[in-house]
Amino acid sequence: MKYEELFDYVASKPNFTSYYNEGDENLQLFQIVSFEIVEDDLDVIKNIVQEIIDSDSQISFYVDDIEMTIKNIELLEENIGEYLEFRVRHDLTDLDYSLIFANVKEFKCFVDECISPLTISRIRKIKNKIGITIKKDTTTNAIGSKLFCDGQRANEYFIGEPSALINEEEFQFNHCLAVPGLLPEFLLADNSRDLLMAFFECISEKEISENEFMLSIGDINSIVIEEDCKLSPNQLRDIFSITNYIFQDSKSYLEKLWILRKKLFDCILEGYSILEIPWKRILLSVKNTYHLLVNERVTDFFDKKEKYDKAITDLVNSISIEINKNIEETIKELLTIVGTILASFALKIDMNQQAFFVSAALLYCVFLYIIYSIRGFNHASEVLEDRIKDLKQNFEKMFLLEESFEEVYDKRISQTLESLRSIEEIRKIFLLLIMFILVLILMLSANVVTVGISC
Repeated sequence: MKYEELFDYVASKPNFTSYYNEGDENLQLFQIVSFEIVEDDLDVIKNIVQEIIDSDSQISFYVDDIEMTIKNIELLEENIGEYLEFRVRHDLTDLDYSLIFANVKEFKCFVDECISPLTISRIRKIKNKIGITIKKDTTTNAIGSKLFCDGQRANEYFIGEPSALINEEEFQFNHCLAVPGLLPEFLLADNSRDLLMAFFECISEKEISENEFMLSIGDINSIVIEEDCKLSPNQLRDIFSITNYIFQDSKSYLEKLWILRKKLFDCILEGYSILEIPWKRILLSVKNTYHLLVNERVTDFFDKKEKYDKAITDLVNSISIEINKNIEETIKELLTIVGTILASFALKIDMNQQAFFVSAALLYCVFLYIIYSIRGFNHASEVLEDRIKDLKQNFEKMFLLEESFEEVYDKRISQTLESLRSIEEIRKIFLLLIMFILVLILMLSANVVTVGISC
């Protein structure tokens, strides 16, 4: 016999009762159903108990708190007029059948005792919506919500939204009723205070006591949720809209939350009570303020990006200028040295005077080498590298960038900077080579003079 068939059978028996316990950390709970053992039904009850004990480990039977087995089934005969209790174990994390309730009142008790106390971290473990079947429902209440569905659609997926509220670590131990639309509409009024408490638990910065909240540290006024505080379903829907907007994604909820706290605090300063807070107006104000904030950020971003692009362009131009400057200075130095040497040969002067001109050119080269060594042959490229480091630091602080600094560096800077480094090295090697040649010329000149004297 299946679970639903068993329930239908015992629901018509004398002194029938049914309720759900609170469950454990793994969302496993028991539905406890009891009815009076009547002698006329004894044989049928025996057959049912025996069949289920043999085939269904989900259901267990008790008489006077003694668990029944095949060996002690005679307890039924000994306890005619007492109560037979059967307990059905349900795993809420992965139900593939509907939970059965005798009436709406039992379902409401189930929500109060088994669902409302759950934290968001525990509600996240539920894979499917919980199918609900209410046997004696004379109303037209709609069961559908984010968590529940009509018994005919028990495998419908449980929707875990809004994203930030469901997934961010800081909200995992908050009460699950903060999640908008978790309960059916007809339960909103009865649970309005709990829903409001769960809302403030998520949006306030500090919980002072069980029913008192401080929106932001340093506020002069706190918010107290009185025991008799009741909101209308329309007010709760407006609060759900605020929650959905604030926590719709993990990237923006902190800014939106900060704005919401400020707007609520302004309402309190204006003299609004909890029951009078204009939730629609607050949502509109939060949206407008956040849009202004985003627009300012976008404008600021494009301003910074424009300045940054200009800085990159200026840097590349500076590298090009340094390259041209190094080439021009190297050519001038070469012309000066070569011109000095050629002039010594062009003029009709003796070897001693020629040696003087070559020595002067050598001293000029040595002077240049000393100056460049003190300043650094790579002075220009090192200065530009410092500018590149500063640009990189500023670059990494920017947001929403299409490309990394390394990509910009490889694309626009690397090649020209490498050219500058190469020219600086060539300039150093050039001076050393010229000095070496001049020393050779002086040595040759000295040998020629020595030979001449000998002759």
